[in-house]
Amino acid sequence: MVRNYYRLLIVILCFLMGLQVWGLLSTSGLNWGFHFLGLLPIHFKIFYFAVAIAAIVYFSRKPELKFLDRIQHFMVNKPYYFITLIIIGFIICAVTLRVRVPLLGDGFYIVKNFSEALRGAAPLDLRNEPLSTIYFFWISKILNVSSYNGLLNTFLIADTILGIVFIIAIFYLTRSIFTEPQEQLLSFLFLLSVPYLQLFFGYVETYSGVLLLLTLYLLTAFLYLKQKLPYTSAAVTFLAMFFSHYLSLLLLPSLIYLTMREKQVNGTNNIVKAIGMMVVIILIVLVMINFDVENFYAWVPHSHFLPLSFSTEPVERYSEPYTLFSFFHGVDIFNYIILMASGAVYFLLLTYFRSRNVFLQSIESKFLILASFPVLILLFILKFDLGMAKDWDNLSPYF
Repeated sequence: MVRNYYRLLIVILCFLMGLQVWGLLSTSGLNWGFHFLGLLPIHFKIFYFAVAIAAIVYFSRKPELKFLDRIQHFMVNKPYYFITLIIIGFIICAVTLRVRVPLLGDGFYIVKNFSEALRGAAPLDLRNEPLSTIYFFWISKILNVSSYNGLLNTFLIADTILGIVFIIAIFYLTRSIFTEPQEQLLSFLFLLSVPYLQLFFGYVETYSGVLLLLTLYLLTAFLYLKQKLPYTSAAVTFLAMFFSHYLSLLLLPSLIYLTMREKQVNGTNNIVKAIGMMVVIILIVLVMINFDVENFYAWVPHSHFLPLSFSTEPVERYSEPYTLFSFFHGVDIFNYIILMASGAVYFLLLTYFRSRNVFLQSIESKFLILASFPVLILLFILKFDLGMAKDWDNLSPYF
């Protein structure tokens, strides 16, 4: 059975490597999810293929991975030293691989709006991610930023702080889910290798705040399921996650699931308490903005969802990259999955076929399925104004 898993792993590695070769030889908009090698210097290409070939050769020998024993022993016996080394490595990567310019679109708009708001020339636009936006703006005010380069450095500093907390949260999240040290180590390292990590590399957007709060929500939810935290912790963290970006409401079915479990196990007292705390927090926020809810929403003149056929209205037509069942929509989804979740898809399929009953019946799996399913539905129907290649970061925290 183990041999079959290694064979499947080799097939997946060769498939992904083949896609990277394709992207290297033909850099186009139809393979944006795996054409990055074609845009990088030669030493990155050499490093990638050296690591990829070494991995294929190594796993083809069906190794026992004994070297992991030393690492997991270090992680278990000296967790603070382990986390510190990981954080130092992250900071080095964040500085050396930082995003040096804002991306076209929202990144440029944020720099412009922050610059004007800091000078008092315009109000701060909270858009659809008020909590995250306020965080980055406060860091800008604390650092007394007065230049373009200063704003870019502000995002690097603010992202680095969030990234450090994210690493700590991921560490305890994996420890709350898995009991075996090797599973904890490998899942921890895997979650630190997904492309969303570049959101912490000075990325001029607010999605790093969304990613952190979503992680904290998952952590509090799993600690609640393990009966180590009260229900109110998960509920209030969910509200904070929602204020970080309104799309986080997609995870509401998972909170409903926690609520139903709380009612079955402990009754309704904590549910009522959590609702009361959330209402008070919402009222405080509304009072702070004089109940002007328009400050908390970015209105657009077109629909957010892909149509079945192209509209005849000019505004709608301008915002439609393709229709719902377009070939190009399918290509975009394929690219997005390869970019963001190729490893996750492999692990999901492996887990499903290996332990189907446990996978579908455990409370942790039910919680994660309810959290993930709405995101996947939205990925299929949401209209990215310029196509997913230009708006990949919108849903990236949820992967």
